[in-house]
Amino acid sequence: MFGAAGSAKLAHAAGLHGIQLLAVLAILADAGRLPSRRAATMLALASLGYAAAFGAVTATAYAGRAPYDATAPWWIVLAAGVLTTGAAAVLVLAQASPARRTPAPGPPTRKTPFAGRTGR
Repeated sequence: MFGAAGSAKLAHAAGLHGIQLLAVLAILADAGRLPSRRAATMLALASLGYAAAFGAVTATAYAGRAPYDATAPWWIVLAAGVLTTGAAAVLVLAQASPARRTPAPGPPTRKTPFAGRTGR
């Protein structure tokens, strides 16, 4: 199935960890300050980038080449995929922290006879 140097271990690892990465990005995008349309766009961009990187790694393995012995076109596809996924991840992470909210002024609290006493 594979050539002399080809191994599916790297392609297998890249695919499984890609699923984990995209799931974490989806959770962070949902919890952050990104509008839902922008979050969906960032996740689609990250998915396309990861698909390109995964495709390059898998094609190299099925061609019977060692993981670092890819041809120039596959290196370009791999680099484009990694850069695209990384850029989308950076944009999601930049907006991942929830917006700081100041508590809304509520009704005044009920005063108790012991409020304000320090115990001295």
